Amino acid sequence: MSPAVITIEFVLDFICPWSYIYKRRLKRALRVCQNLHPEVKFNIEWRPYTLIPTPSSRAKRVDTRQRFINQLGPVKAHKMTEDLLRAADKCEEFIDATFETFFVKNKDIDDFLIMTKVIESMNVNKEDIKDSVFDKGRKCQVTALLKQNEEIGVTGCPFLIFNHTFGLAGAHSVDKLMFILEQLVEQAKNSPDS
Repeated sequence: MSPAVITIEFVLDFICPWSYIYKRRLKRALRVCQNLHPEVKFNIEWRPYTLIPTPSSRAKRVDTRQRFINQLGPVKAHKMTEDLLRAADKCEEFIDATFETFFVKNKDIDDFLIMTKVIESMNVNKEDIKDSVFDKGRKCQVTALLKQNEEIGVTGCPFLIFNHTFGLAGAHSVDKLMFILEQLVEQAKNSPDS
C-alpha cells in the first residue's frame, strides 16, 4: 500500500506579514499532523503572489508602513524560489530566510546583493541561481503562475489550495489548520488509491 499524499499549494508574497505568520502556523500544524499520521506524505508547493506589482523606488524607508509602500512584490525573490524548487530541500529554507531578511533584519529583498548573501548563507552556489534574476524566461514563469492564480480565483495572500480542489484564504489558527488536515488525512486514507 502506497502512502497517502496530501498536496498543499501555499500562495504567498514575501512582503506579506500574514504570509510570514501563516507559514509558521502551517509548519506547526504539519509537524503535529505528521507525528500523528506518519504514513501520510505532505507535498508542499509554493506559488507566488505580488501584493504591490510595481518596481521598487529604492527610496529610503522611514518606517514599516513606508517600507511596504516602497517595496515591490519581490519578483527577484519569487524567481529565485522557482530555481530553488529544483534543489532538494532548499526552497522552504530560502522562503524562511527571505521572510527573516525582510521582516526581522529589515532588508530590501529586491536587492540582488542582499539576496545573494541569503543564498550564500544557505550553502547554495550563487552561480546556480544567478540566471534566475536576469533571465526573462524565469520572469515569464513567475508571471504565468501569477496569472494562473488569478484565473483560479486567488485574490490575495496567504492562500492555501488543498489537493488541487479547494482553497482557504487568509491566515487561520493552527487549530483550524489541524482540523482541515485531519479531514484530508481521513479522506486520503479512505480513498481507493491508498
